[in-house]
Amino acid sequence: QVTVAPEAPADGTSVAAPAAVALSVQPTTVAVGDVAEAVLSIRDVIELYGAEVHLRFDPSMLEIVDEHGSADGVRMEAGGILKVGFTVINAVDNEAGSASYAVAQMPPSRAVTGSGDLVVFRVRTKAAGTTALSLESVILANAKGEAIPLAADVEGATLVIE
Repeated sequence: QVTVAPEAPADGTSVAAPAAVALSVQPTTVAVGDVAEAVLSIRDVIELYGAEVHLRFDPSMLEIVDEHGSADGVRMEAGGILKVGFTVINAVDNEAGSASYAVAQMPPSRAVTGSGDLVVFRVRTKAAGTTALSLESVILANAKGEAIPLAADVEGATLVIE
């Protein structure tokens, strides 16, 4: 679980609640060789302009399926909360069990306040058992490049493979 909580100001004023980030997969029970959809969603974010996400998974149990059909590697799909203007990285290493996704909006796009999906991808199961997709790190940023406080929950990212 990744958590970055805002610090209370010394003057006693209140701090906005952190944005909630959750990684989920549906369906949660699948057969070997089947595909499930994973989604990293954000709830109650204020002034989101960019994000960086690093994921981990067991490569003996899962592989991420390419969303773009490109010849230059496996890629994930933008989820729609951001109007992506610049992609820093969108890379999956199915041998190492890692994925990285970093994107930003570009002017004249306005920062996003609200809820939605940041990244969507599909996983194909390779072996029976129980496994999890996990968040290694998440950074949300505003238009000034400042970190947005967040609380992440990955409880819904467990997959049972039969």
